[in-house]
Parts: sequence; C-alpha cells; structure tokens
Amino acid sequence: SGEEIDYFYTSGGANISAVDGNTVYLTKFSGSGGSKSYLYRYKHNGTSWSGEEIDYFYTSGGANISAVDGNTVYLTKFSGSGGSKSYLYRYKYNGTSWSGEEIDYFYTSGGANISAIDGNTVYLTKFSGNGGSKSYLYRYKYNGTSWSGEEIDYFYTSGGANISAIDGNTVYLTKFSGNGGSKSYLYRYKHNGTSWSGEEIDYFYTSGGANISAVDGNTVYLTKFSGSGGSKSYLYRYKYNGTSWSGEEIDYFYTSGGANISALK
Repeated sequence: SGEEIDYFYTSGGANISAVDGNTVYLTKFSGSGGSKSYLYRYKHNGTSWSGEEIDYFYTSGGANISAVDGNTVYLTKFSGSGGSKSYLYRYKYNGTSWSGEEIDYFYTSGGANISAIDGNTVYLTKFSGNGGSKSYLYRYKYNGTSWSGEEIDYFYTSGGANISAIDGNTVYLTKFSGNGGSKSYLYRYKHNGTSWSGEEIDYFYTSGGANISAVDGNTVYLTKFSGSGGSKSYLYRYKYNGTSWSGEEIDYFYTSGGANISALK
C-alpha cells in the first residue's frame, strides 16, 4: 500500500534519499511561478508524517542529495540568481536546529552527483566549468576541523556522472569516453592507503553514463542502454571473483539511457 507523504510542484518528481522507513529527505521545487527549491526532512511518528524545511536554494527542480542518518545530509545546490557556481553542503541537526556548512564549490549548473559514506566522508562528481571539458571524481574528508578534497580521476562528461560509494576507500563510477567517442564505462576505484587505482568493469553505449547501485566492493548493479541503433536498455549485475569481473543480464526494458536502481546491501 502507498502512503502520500507530501506534494510539490516539480514536473517528474525531485531527488530523494531515505534513511529508514520513517525518515526521508527530499529536494522539491516551489512551483507556481516561484524560483526557489527546498531541502526537506520528513519523519513519521508512528501515526503521521511531518516535514521540516532545512534550507532553500535556486535550482529549478531540486538538486542531488545523499543522507547519512536522520540528522546528517549532503546537498549539491546551484547558486542561482545569475551566478555560475554550484556548492556541496553538509547539513547537521543538533536536536534543535539545522546548520549548513560549505564543503566546496564548482561550475556545474544544478549541482552534480554525490554519494555519502558518513558525516565526515562524501564523494562528488563535478564539472570543471569555465570553458573546460573535463569532469572530476573527488573524495572529501572532514578531520574534525576542516574539509579536504582529493581528486580520484577525471573524465569527459559535462556535469559529472553517476557514483555509488561503498566506504572511504571504494567507489564505483559511470563515465563517458568523451572526445568524440560513443562509449561509456563502469569503473571501480580503490584506495590502498597511498593512492587511487581505477579498474574498468564494462563499457556500454549511453552518453554520460547510466545509473549504478553498489552492494559491496565486489558487487554492483547497472542500467545501461544498448546503443548502436538499438532501442533496449538492460539491468545487469556485475560480480568480482577476486581475479576478474563477470556481468549477468537480469532484464531488459525500453528506456533510452537506462533507469533508476537501488540495490540492497
């Protein structure tokens, strides 16, 4: 059975990140001629839902979010009002009120993709902007005083691509080949305590990458478009046996570019 939590004015819905069956975060557009979007937390008290505004921003349709728990959520948001920057923020609730902290800025209108591990570690894909053609995969860590960002890799997808993080040392990425190519790639990146290394798992024909959801360092799900004139998309599961990756088709469907997925850990 379905239960309505709230309504809003974003055609096609907005971004959500759930913590458990009673707590979910939502970005939603104000609609009705307004220019603001909002970040909300909804909680269920056992009887009904209540929504609380955390912040507003100027991205029509909302931006990307990744929740850690009922008191911590990350957001990418566009500066709006004629600006060109987007921002990565962490919001924390102290039991009384919310406070937001800027982690970094970048030049992707509308924000980019994020995947949070905990209140102190988050991954981000961001566009170089300012006339550049590259996007970057970054890991940000908080040492209790300040944030530091580390570049993991770059690629040629304007606006970033899809990511799914396992822990502070393992993250999956779909990225477009760029430079006139037609392929996209699914990669796993691992940190050995000193440096990052990336491993190609598979390629496919979706410009800009497709949606992924990782279970652990050895299992990830992907939706990918057939490309090359085909009309089908596919849901795949990839598994690593310690030596190599193998992919298994689960189902196909007719959405160009793939669709959204969520894997259970």
